[in-house]
Order: sequence, then C-alpha cells, then structure tokens
Amino acid sequence: MEVCLTESLKNFFKDDLEQFEIKLEEISRRNIDIPSIVIQIKRCCYQILEKNLWQLSYKVFTYEFHKFREENNFPINKGSSVAYNHYVSQFNETTISVWFEKYPVYYELIKNSVKNLLEYLTDVINNYYKDYTLLEDAFLSKNTRIEQVYPMDSDPHNGGRIVLCFVDSNSQRIIYKPRSLTVDKLVREIFQDALNIENTLGFIPVPLSLDCEGYGWQEYIEKSHVNHCELDKSYFNLGYCSAVFSCLGAVDLHDENIIFNKNRPYFIDLETVFQPANKRVIKNLVDTVNEMLLNSIVTTTIMPSKLSVFPHDILIGGINTLFPQETNEKVFRLKDFGTDGMDIVKETIKSTKQSTSFLFDSARDIRPLEFQTEFIAGYEKGYYKVLQSKNQIKRVVSEGDCILRVVLRPTTQYYLLIDACLYPENLTSPESINNNVLNYIKSSKIFTSDLDTQNIISEEKDMLISGDIPYFYIKYDSNYLETFSGFQSRCFEMSPKENLLNRLDKSSEKQLSLDKRFIAEGFSYIRMVESRFRNDLKNTEKNSPLFNKLLDSLESLDTNYMIDFLLENSIKTKNEEKMGWLTGIYGNTTLSYNSIMQVSFFDSAGILFVFEHIKNKKYTKKIISAFSELQKILDSNENGSSDSIISGKNSLLFLKGYKDQRIPEMEESLISNKSNLYANDLFLQPIGVSHVLSTFSCSNFELMKSQLKSIDYVNSDFKKFGIAHGKLGIKWAEFRLNQKLNNFEQSDLIFQSVLEMMAEVKKVENGWCNGSSGLLMVLYEMARRLNKRIDLFEFARNCTEIDDYDDYLEIDLSVCHGVAGKVQSLLFVYAITDDKRFLDLANKYWKKVFVIAKKNGYYTGEKSRDYLLGYFLGWSGIIDTAILLKNYNKGEKSYIPLNLSSESYQKELFNIK
Repeated sequence: MEVCLTESLKNFFKDDLEQFEIKLEEISRRNIDIPSIVIQIKRCCYQILEKNLWQLSYKVFTYEFHKFREENNFPINKGSSVAYNHYVSQFNETTISVWFEKYPVYYELIKNSVKNLLEYLTDVINNYYKDYTLLEDAFLSKNTRIEQVYPMDSDPHNGGRIVLCFVDSNSQRIIYKPRSLTVDKLVREIFQDALNIENTLGFIPVPLSLDCEGYGWQEYIEKSHVNHCELDKSYFNLGYCSAVFSCLGAVDLHDENIIFNKNRPYFIDLETVFQPANKRVIKNLVDTVNEMLLNSIVTTTIMPSKLSVFPHDILIGGINTLFPQETNEKVFRLKDFGTDGMDIVKETIKSTKQSTSFLFDSARDIRPLEFQTEFIAGYEKGYYKVLQSKNQIKRVVSEGDCILRVVLRPTTQYYLLIDACLYPENLTSPESINNNVLNYIKSSKIFTSDLDTQNIISEEKDMLISGDIPYFYIKYDSNYLETFSGFQSRCFEMSPKENLLNRLDKSSEKQLSLDKRFIAEGFSYIRMVESRFRNDLKNTEKNSPLFNKLLDSLESLDTNYMIDFLLENSIKTKNEEKMGWLTGIYGNTTLSYNSIMQVSFFDSAGILFVFEHIKNKKYTKKIISAFSELQKILDSNENGSSDSIISGKNSLLFLKGYKDQRIPEMEESLISNKSNLYANDLFLQPIGVSHVLSTFSCSNFELMKSQLKSIDYVNSDFKKFGIAHGKLGIKWAEFRLNQKLNNFEQSDLIFQSVLEMMAEVKKVENGWCNGSSGLLMVLYEMARRLNKRIDLFEFARNCTEIDDYDDYLEIDLSVCHGVAGKVQSLLFVYAITDDKRFLDLANKYWKKVFVIAKKNGYYTGEKSRDYLLGYFLGWSGIIDTAILLKNYNKGEKSYIPLNLSSESYQKELFNIK
C-alpha cells in the first residue's frame, strides 16, 4: 500500500515533478564542463519524497480504509485481507483528490512537502555546480564523478531541508549541510590557532568546513575501527578535547555528535554548541553551588546523564556504556498492516538504545570503564592548556562570528506534536489542529517575559502546522532569538559570545577539581549499567583512580590528605563565610549530578563532624553558617520528610545544637506535629526527633511524656530489622523516652526484649543501620544506663567477620550499613566499657577491609557508586570514622555521631567529667 499511495501522490503532482526534472537538466547543461549529478539528485529526491509522503499519509489512509470497510459491510478481521485488497485495487489520484478536499490541512502539508523538497534540491544542484572548484580543492579528487547523493539521518528544518551525503567514484564522501557552518569554523580555529592542538594531539578534532553563507560543505569523518592498543590514546584524546569544550561552555556533545576515526575523536553537528543565557545573580551558597554545577563538564553532555526528555533509566552521553540499554516506551504504531483489522494503536514497547562513538574489532574492547585513568589524564592536560591559553582563546572568540541554533524544547517533543497533528480529525482546518493539539504547547522556561512566550509559541505552531521541526537561531553577538520567516525577539540577557567568554573566565583549578569528581560519578553510572551484563569487572573498572590516594590515607589514618580531599571538593561563597558540597546522586532518581538538595545530616551537613573531630573551628563555623540556607532547601523538598532527624530540617537543628542542653526549635516541631508517632521508622518519622531530644538534659519533660504516650503500636508496620526503618530503632527510642521519664522497670523490659533480638539478626545484616552493629551499640547504651554488665565481644567479632578468600566480595565502606558504621559502633562500645578488645578489633577490622577493598573493589554506600561524599553514604562519613579511630588510638574519647544523642549524654555514658 505504501507504494500505491506514494505513486498516486506523485501522479497528482506529476506536473511539478516534471518541471523539476526539466530544471535539473537545464542547470546541468549550463555547467557542461562539470560532471553531471542530475540522475543522482533525482534518485535522492524520490527517496526522500516517498518517505515523507508515507509519513504524512498513513493515518489518513488507515482512517479512510476503515470508512470504506464499514460502508461495504466488511468486518474487522486481522485474519483477512479481502477489504484491504479491494480498497487498494481502486486507489488512485481521484482518491487523493477526495482526501485533499476533505482534509485541507493535509493537502497543504503534502503540497508544501513536495514544493519545499523540489526547491531545496534545486538549490543543492545549483550550489554544487557553483562550488565545484572549491570542492575539488578541499574535498574531492581530481577527475572524479559523484556517484550517489543520499539523505542523512537528520531532522527537517526550514522547509524540510535535511543533510545530504555526496559520494564520489573513489567512495570519498562530503557532507552538504543546509545551514551556516560558521560555528564549526570558529571551534576549529579555537583548537587550531589558540590551542595549537595539532602539536599536542596530532589532529584537529573538528571536520574541515567550507561555509557558503546559509549552507556549507563539510569533510566526512569515517567512523573506523579502533584497535584495543589504541583505546588508551582514544580516551586521552577525548578527555583533552572534553576539557576544552567544558571551559568554553559547550553543550549537546552526546554520543551521536562524536565520531572516532581510529583514536581521534571528531565533534560534528556543532550548531548548538554555544548558547545564549540570562544573567545569574550569585547571592548565597546555594547560588554558588548551582553556578559551579552549571560551569562544569556536566553541561557538555559528554559525561553520561539521565535526561528528563528520555526515559530516566537510559543514559545519554559522549562517553557511555556500549551495552544495550532497554526501556519501555509508549508509542503509536501501525498494527496488523495489510489486513482488514489494521489499526493505529498506542502500545508500550521495549526499546533499546545502544550508544557508541566507536567501532570495535572485538567484544573485549567494549569496556570504557578501563580507561577512566586515561580520560582524566587527558582532561587535566587539556584543562591546564586552556588555563594557560585564555588570552589566545579570547582573541579568537572575540574576533569570531557565527550563527547558532537555539533549542527551546527536545526534538522528540516536536515529532510527537507533528505525529498528533496528522490524525484525520485534526486535518480538517487549522483551527482543529490548534484546538486539539497545538494549543496545549506549554511555554519554555528560558523566556524572560509572557510576551516572549506567546510570540515564540505562535512561531512554533506555524512551523509545526507546515510539517517542519521548529528552528530558532541567534547571531553570535546578539540577544535576539530569530527565525528565517523574519521573527525576532529579545529573549536573552547574554549573547552566545558573552556567555562563552563568561564561561571561559569561570574555568579554574577549583572547577577542575569538581569536574574530576563529576567524571568519577559519570563512570559510575556506566558501571551500574554494565554490572547487569558482566560479572567479570576488573579492579581498574570497579573504582575510579581518583580515590586511590584517599584509600591509602584512610588505611594509614593519614588525616591530612583526607581533609585536603574534602576541602578540594568543597564550594565556598565569594566572601568565604559559608561552605558546602555537592555530594553526588544516589538512589533511583531521574536526576544526574545535581545533588544540591542533599544537604541534611545524612548528606553534606554531616561533614560538620569531620571538622569538629579535628577541632577546626574555622571550617565548622563556615559549615554552620550555611545551615539557615540549607534548611530552606529541606523545607522545600516535598519528596522527603522535613521532620526527619536524619534527612530533614531537624537534622540541621540537631547538628547545630548537639552540644547544648536543649534545642527549643526541635521541641516546637514536635508540638506542631499533630499526628501520632507511628512506631515504624526512627529515620523518617517524628519519633526520631523524640529519640534525640530525650538525651538533652533540659528537654521539656512534659513534651517527652506526651511523645511516649502518643507512640502508636497498633499501626506499626516494620519493614526491616534494624535501627533505620525497623523495630530496633523504635525499641531504642522507647527505651530513651522511658529513661528520660524515670520509668526504670519499663526500661529494663525493653532492654530484655532487645537482648532477645540477637537471635533475629542475620549474619549478613551486620551494618549499623540495618543489623548487628547497630544492635551492639543499642545494647551497650541500654546496659550502661541500667548499670548492667554484658559481654558481647564474640557477637562483635562475628559482626566484623569477613571472607578473605572471596575474590568477588566488594567492600561497602559507608557509615550507614558498611565498614565505617561498624567501626563507630565498636568505638562507642570501647568508650563505654574501656575494654581494649573492642578498640583492637576496630583497628584490625579497619586494616583488613582496606586490603580487601584494594584487591576486590569497594563502594561508598550503594553498589557501583564510589564518588559519594555524604556522611551516611559517602567519603565524609568514612573519613570521620578514620579520624575517630585515630583519636581513640591516642586516648581521646571523641563524640560518636551515629549514637544520635547530645554531647552531654555521651559524656555521661563514657564517664567523661
């Protein structure tokens, strides 16, 4: 049917097509000295035309077929093709004419599609003959002929214009692009003239371009096979170029825009590489953190990301896993085509994205994780080259000129809108399309006024209704968004040129430090995908080389390097009064890299304890100074529990006031909370706040009494065993409240019930938050408060048992349910008992796990994630535990954060006067 329909449409526009072919011959005759490409252009024309006509028509065809079937009393039957064959047999230009009368918008779409294509290809052949001498000099061999012209897989813009590929008799290719190539030339000049990259890498990573005002010709880069021995150089080169693009504020450099020819990465389709912007006022720490994120490698899309325009479990990036990534998508498709039951249905299908800029000789090469070291080495070298060459780059940038495309919304959204427009009920009039589809377009967030919004949406509608993917552009030194129809609107405060220079000024060694952690995060995203396919990851793949020295310092308790590491990754306000961290994304979130919301005790605020334990008042003051800002973030976080003692605003009040005798603001949060204390979750629910407040000597006694009474066991639903989200945490809180209220008999009963829980805990559940290590801490606290003697050293030793010979055992180093949490529990028990066996056990266990971690790999709270900086999940909690261990080895009984209590309470437990 596709052939039948497109042939009928071509017959309908027979006169236009004949005139087009005559014009091609005339143009060719006027250029008799140049090898003709008339036949090649004709073939290309019909290839594009047939595809376009079918895409625009198959919904109308399906609808009209079913009307014919109903009128002739044929049943819906996907097992029969009687009605279908009958309909196709009488299909001709008359049928098309009836459709055109019935659906005027459909007629306009088809007419414009044909007219625009013929005009475009007429321009192409004219430009070919006009530029032939230049093409011979730049791209083509002498005395060769163009054998083929074919469409590339590009989006149609400005009247359906797409990228074409010309192939000569030597199989050499050149690309014809229906846009200005001035930006490609500018980027090439930056690499060539300002950075002299040929002397460093031996090539220029941007194809040679011939710009011809509004269109251009470009060198075709052949994606070639990469030998395994060249991969290290490939990733070094990519890292070097990535640093340059990052410093320039480049965007949209995902895997489809990077092609490797042997070990050389080439960056193509650079029409969106530089963008305009609106000015950002940096008023506080949150603004500063956000600015550092926006000035990072993350915005280039070279590092893999989960983007909101794609299914969130698919990674998009220039560096990516080479294994297929599968996701479910809802799509409209033609079902049971060719039968009497054919229909357009909305289905959920499993789609696969397989990303790579490489071609490989063998499957063993599909391992980007092995080359993180080379990528980082290239990135560092490239970044330092930019820092050294800022003046030279500024000269090229300042003298440059180009036109850039501005992407207002993802192209996939435009395709979906066009697809929706093509249903027959929408093709009867422009009003139908607008009312049923286009009036639902929402404004883009980049506009500065309502007037901008309405004008631009109107432009988008006009382009969509003509079947085009909307195309907006901006001149290099302009603030005005424009289209080729004459539309112009001042939408931006900074031109692309100003934004580029601003971004270049922001490049710094500090930014480089943050970028390296983002790189580690990006490679971890790849690791998570690859772990589904592979169980043979090498040590070089399991962890980032960035953390090797940190691992050594933790093993040897070298606190100087640990502190330097945290400071290197910190972000300070301009006046240096406040400091914070981007601690890294964890969990199944749709975000990548943007951990600005992670500011609680669980995450970045917990880093306070690191500097408390080294007695550095300078940095503790800076961290606490930021808490008022961070609290606003937690208040605005609708997804989390704002009252949580671990991850809510109360966690900040606790950290700020743990040395005080009372925290009135936390008490007020309990008073204002009208719900019962459901006895389910110490971490997330208000009972955690009561649990902590009961350890402050001057907490409101009546409030504690009311909190104990309001614990609701009827609605309890324990999902886990341990302190976090489990029964043990609730028992611990109930014990403390009873102790606070002098209910000693009840306290003793709770202690006995917790002792019985030792039989429940499984050997594999031995972390602080989820198992036996947490139980150990709770039991020794209870025993100390009740003046009871217990000896659980064998139980503690079982908590720290580890199989030295398990080569697949990766070590969880985290505070929450890993090594650091166990060690803090052991140090807590030692502080209470002065039993040196527990301190010795902590030291032996610490040394042992780092030997295994170096051999087998490790993570910082979640599998495959080695980049986290938070307290419960991340390096800061591990570092703090190392500092605690060092302090205790020196005889200093430091405060243990995981006990979730006031400083005075712990001093009493530890018998510190």
